[in-house]
Amino acid sequence: TLASGDIDHTVKLWNLRTGRLLRTLSGHSLPVETVAISPDGQTLVSGGDDRTIRVWSLPTGKLLHTLTGHSDYISCLAISPDGQTLVSGTGILGDGIRVWSLGTGKLLHSIKHRIGIASLVISPNGRTLISGSFGQLASVDNAVNTILLWDLQTGKLLRNFEKNSSSVDALILSHDGYTLISGNF
Repeated sequence: TLASGDIDHTVKLWNLRTGRLLRTLSGHSLPVETVAISPDGQTLVSGGDDRTIRVWSLPTGKLLHTLTGHSDYISCLAISPDGQTLVSGTGILGDGIRVWSLGTGKLLHSIKHRIGIASLVISPNGRTLISGSFGQLASVDNAVNTILLWDLQTGKLLRNFEKNSSSVDALILSHDGYTLISGNF
């Protein structure tokens, strides 16, 4: 299954082999910016410009939870490898990172972030969160773009990699957790 967020405020589910549209999930009031699927394939999460996160049963399409509390659009989502924790990041205003229980929808804690978050990834052991930021212009010739490593349980900043040339729009972590790749434009 392929899940895609759409400008028409929906999430579309597609058959990956045939390209056929399987189902459309409605609920957001503005465009859907990001989606994530749990490791067991049972839960889909969507985040949008309406500042909400919606948690869906992937097999049935039923809405399970609507999570609120962000003051900016939801720019990225990540689900822990054990499927228990959801992490959300917000856009340009730097509203921060929220850590949620995926099963209950309860907010576990927030992490302050000085600029908007473009990408998130959780380590294979579920202990470390890595965030990539949108570029923030520090001067005409210098933008501050960061990759930050966090303790997922406590929200403590562990490491800052600050010398990126543009926004950190994508993060991929190897299965062993030892190689991080960042993508930008």
